[in-house]
Amino acid sequence: MDERFPPLPNNPNRPHSVSPTDLAQYLRLDQCRRYLRLRLHERRKELTWLPRYRMSLQPIPPMLTIAGRQFEQAIEVQVCQRFPNAIHCAQRRRAGDPRFTTSDHNHIVLEHIQQLAPGMKQVLFQPRLAAHLYGWSISGDVDLLLLSRTDDGKLELLIVDTKSSAAAKIEHRLQLACYQRLAEQICKDAPVDLSTIQLGILYRGEPASTIQIPAERRRIEIEQQQAHEWLGVTDGYLEIIADPTPYLAEIETLLAGPSAILNTIATAPFAELPFHLTAKC
Repeated sequence: MDERFPPLPNNPNRPHSVSPTDLAQYLRLDQCRRYLRLRLHERRKELTWLPRYRMSLQPIPPMLTIAGRQFEQAIEVQVCQRFPNAIHCAQRRRAGDPRFTTSDHNHIVLEHIQQLAPGMKQVLFQPRLAAHLYGWSISGDVDLLLLSRTDDGKLELLIVDTKSSAAAKIEHRLQLACYQRLAEQICKDAPVDLSTIQLGILYRGEPASTIQIPAERRRIEIEQQQAHEWLGVTDGYLEIIADPTPYLAEIETLLAGPSAILNTIATAPFAELPFHLTAKC
């Protein structure tokens, strides 16, 4: 099988492509290195031989996709009631709006940042952020990006990942950390003076009344209140990540330098990449 998955060449003119979702899935799948190697080959369009062996990539189960999208749509409706001028980048792309059919929406984000007056806010749904981080080409769609400018003119961002799950998870936080690095790089390249970035996971959750432990119930109540105060959402819970430092450090461990995990995954013989079978396989 090694001949089907040769080591990937290190070409600065064609950096390898990976997404924040890929990195989150890697963590969810118990840090499966073969999964990431397959994703790298897939992104380079190098798995076209699979049908000849009656093999195919396993799609996400439709029920999960439908449930997730229904939750997102319900959240979007509530957010739009609070922010009626919200812009849905993915919908504009699907409608063929030429300003949104570009490879990324960095220019849309920067344009709205420039238009923000002190004390104003703007919501963007599913803007596609893209930048080069540590020599990798990274792009991903942010579920919700809240741009705001304080009364004294400072730019603040809230990056939100929407999950139809009972709780916020570690892989969700890692995904958000990657979005943070993308936003920072985009602002740096512009250049735009960015004051603060906060990261939040907006999840479906369970009613606080079902939680037996008082401290846990109080945490849930706070996150329910945060969802309403920040976004006008009443059917979800918003975890604001208090300290993203460990997740930002993990992004560097994965991507930064020749000894980074992802670089090792890309260049090692496929047979040398460890694997183990679990219920998630």
